Amino acid sequence: MQQLFGVNTGSAYIPTSVQIDQTNEGVRKRISFSVLEDSLSNSLIVKAVNVLPVEVQASVDLSGFTLAKGTIEKSTLSGELAARNVLPVHEQLHAEFLEQKQWILKPYSVTVFRFPLKEK
Repeated sequence: MQQLFGVNTGSAYIPTSVQIDQTNEGVRKRISFSVLEDSLSNSLIVKAVNVLPVEVQASVDLSGFTLAKGTIEKSTLSGELAARNVLPVHEQLHAEFLEQKQWILKPYSVTVFRFPLKEK
């Protein structure tokens, strides 16, 4: 997990709010998001953590960002809490992913998305 976060540090933190499909405060405390801009790769990095034993749907609004067309990189690390030697699964997503209203976060997971930004 340290490598997954270390490779996706970004250069600027962007304050963000996220809507989660749960009203239970105990559940909400176990879901976390952070958004960063990486000026070196000109990308937006969204990190999502789910420390619940069930999948969670989250609504993420990226309409305030000037995203470029291109491949979205997704890396997910998930498994039981006591699991050892778990490796991330890397996926390449297409622009249609942005049309989804809900993102599904696997149980006990860390997911990192990299979205290309338009040139400034």
